[in-house]
Amino acid sequence: MIKALTMSLEYKRRNYCYIDHFDMVIEYHLGDILRVKKIKNCNTECPIERLPNNQYRIKKTGEVKKYKERIKNRSQGIIALSRTRREIKDVITTNCRGKDRKKCMFITLTYEEVMKDTERLCSDLNTFAHKFRYHYGKDVQYIMLPAPQLKRKEWSFHTHCIFIFKNKAPFIDNRDIQKLWKHGITNTQYKLYGNVDNLGAYFVAHLNDMPLDEVIELGIPYDEKDVKEISFDYQNGKKLDKPLKIVKGIRARYYPPNFKILRVSTGLKKPIKKRNKYHETRKKVDYRKPTYSSTLIITDKEKGWSNTIKTEEYNLNRSITVSKPNSRDLEALNYIKKQQERDKLMKNLTQDDYDF
Repeated sequence: MIKALTMSLEYKRRNYCYIDHFDMVIEYHLGDILRVKKIKNCNTECPIERLPNNQYRIKKTGEVKKYKERIKNRSQGIIALSRTRREIKDVITTNCRGKDRKKCMFITLTYEEVMKDTERLCSDLNTFAHKFRYHYGKDVQYIMLPAPQLKRKEWSFHTHCIFIFKNKAPFIDNRDIQKLWKHGITNTQYKLYGNVDNLGAYFVAHLNDMPLDEVIELGIPYDEKDVKEISFDYQNGKKLDKPLKIVKGIRARYYPPNFKILRVSTGLKKPIKKRNKYHETRKKVDYRKPTYSSTLIITDKEKGWSNTIKTEEYNLNRSITVSKPNSRDLEALNYIKKQQERDKLMKNLTQDDYDF
């Protein structure tokens, strides 16, 4: 029997969230998607100060501690890995949704041999990107996502590339792409699994997850809570006849420490981040219903720490038949209206109005 891995962090997710209309939220503008986050405990400055001899001081308490041992793979850096997954999802969502998908060309690059040399991998990817832009336009932007896969019972790297043209992507024969790459088989597509609506989420899953039966066959330790069911084939995006059990995040163990998973060109569109009052955000989205909402509660029992992250997403490209404030929106609007009337009245009053 395979022994499951344990972690001190505990995650509880609920498929709804309640955000007060006068709370300050963070807006993430990702093309036609607007994501809204309310984080209960959010650091605005670094809580620690780095010291010599691999030590640090906690500013709040003055306590001095030692840094943990260097991680052996990316899966051990949970916070950094979560941040990378979020960045991948956001940058793809910003550049590859709606009408922008027609500008995209999707290429998979593989090696004939087993590829574990990450320095050579990075060099080969840089050379390929330079050649591609030389032949097909310097204004072509790209997203590159190296990923480990099993090859001859060993872990070997291949890379998913998204090339984004200024206008509609031209047809380029896959044989021409293969000549530019020169290291193995390439696969070129213009429609990446048309039934996958959220490409960002798809790529994050593809880079991290693995079918449970393969994990068991290879004898890889896993945590039961990471086993999930999906309704589409993570390899080709097609709908499955029956759900497939996968182990979330298992591939992350085969990325070396500090390995840069997300590689993008400098001219790529970046997500826009803003702070706003929630009632102002609701007005901005025309009071439509969120297409996704959740509440994530993170607890670290060992350290006695917890945080709550509330998230909503709005698809601004999706047509809506009814767009009017709900009861909570109306309560906030009425309160704001009364406040504005009171402020206006106070502004118009003179000192004589207070004399009796």
